[in-house]
Amino acid sequence: MREKSINIMMKHKKLLTLILVILIFRLGSMITNVFDDRPFRFEDFESAEELKIFLEEKYPIGSDGDIAFKDLVSAGAECRVVSNENAPNDIKKYHYIAWCEYSTGWISLPPKEQYQIIIMGNIKHEIREYSVGKYSGLVI
Repeated sequence: MREKSINIMMKHKKLLTLILVILIFRLGSMITNVFDDRPFRFEDFESAEELKIFLEEKYPIGSDGDIAFKDLVSAGAECRVVSNENAPNDIKKYHYIAWCEYSTGWISLPPKEQYQIIIMGNIKHEIREYSVGKYSGLVI
């Protein structure tokens, strides 16, 4: 009888430990978000389309692409300006091409997502078009 009650307690102990670990993880995530001073968080967007709509509202067509570029870098993206000579054929017509990528870590929720943003603009760096992609899982 005693062994049975010890086994039941041990099962509950494992469950309570698991619940405690999950709560600590979520609390740490919430505290991190409070002190996060990025202009926006990629993790807050459910889809590439949602991110694209956000970018188009915050940095409308015709606005300065360099400002969007700086904010994407501040948000944690790795960005570079690509020469239109080295760009894929469908975007060679643009004079300003900013290529940005952002990856979430293993600990973030959801883990290991990849975002790709391409800002295309004219010679004055005025935004003309966006291309946004979001990929889940390990991207090789």
